[in-house]
Amino acid sequence: MFARSAAILGFVLASCGAARADGLLPVHGFVLARPQHGRVLMRLDPVVDMLHGGVYSVGLPANARAGTGALPAPGTEVDALVVQREGLVLRSGPVPAGRFVAGSPNPLVKRVLVAGDPAPAYTLVDQRGRPLRLDAFAGKVTILSFVFSRCPDRTVCPAISGKFLYLQNHLDPRHFHLVEVTLDPAYDSPAVLDAYGRQFDANPQMWSIATGESAQVKDVIDAFGIASIAESSDNYIHDVRLVMIDGHGIVREVDQTAGWDPDDVVASARDLAGMTSNPLRRFWFATIANVSAFCGGSQSVGIAVLLVLAMLLVSAFAIPLVIWVGRHIFTAE
Repeated sequence: MFARSAAILGFVLASCGAARADGLLPVHGFVLARPQHGRVLMRLDPVVDMLHGGVYSVGLPANARAGTGALPAPGTEVDALVVQREGLVLRSGPVPAGRFVAGSPNPLVKRVLVAGDPAPAYTLVDQRGRPLRLDAFAGKVTILSFVFSRCPDRTVCPAISGKFLYLQNHLDPRHFHLVEVTLDPAYDSPAVLDAYGRQFDANPQMWSIATGESAQVKDVIDAFGIASIAESSDNYIHDVRLVMIDGHGIVREVDQTAGWDPDDVVASARDLAGMTSNPLRRFWFATIANVSAFCGGSQSVGIAVLLVLAMLLVSAFAIPLVIWVGRHIFTAE
């Protein structure tokens, strides 16, 4: 009976044909039955532009077939990575995981990453369906931010991606890599992010736009302290971060605003890579980032504070100078 169902479901899967051959596909769903004949029956949620939702007979990875990889019990809600190869085949998982809910508590994240911490080693999936780890760009400075493809505010996610295009055109891909991680993994499939990247001429060799298993994406979002909440079914209100990770996989800079100047970032990234760069640009980027963090992540407030401090500093020198000059003028008379 199971074999007949598997054959029928395999035919249905072939007719859907939405997943990219040999590309990783993050899926979420339920295990429906115990594995038989090297396959497991699963009900999967739809993957936008890549896979119709439904019941599938999914091939097991080699370790599970050999009995060394335990599978969750029937009825368990799970995440998994699959690849399309004569049907769907598990690449990793399935692992117990609930549906992605922005802003929900995450007991796996004990603290927010700061400068000096190693980058998280979670496995994500880029817009080509290839595995991506934030700590795996050995020898390259990684510049990381967070966006989602349906973002309606042109001043936030699209603006960040537009500035990433500037970075792509002004940094050497031999020494730098750009990464944007989605805040909406339930919708942003690799195919969706591939289309989003093409809007900004993203070169996937240098600029990765990543999604992944929902739980893994949430771990990354929460690890960097991104506060995000669903305002509607297709929009999120969220924090922004720009993170720089050095060639050894260590977080070095964290900017909590969306208003960063790409020329400042170029200078700071080049310095982090041991290259010559504009020291004034580096100073301004670091100063704005630190003051903005002190002001709760608001760049406008941070700049206002800097201007007030600058005015006070000028006044501290100017007022005594005016008094001294005045005294000498009146004394001379």
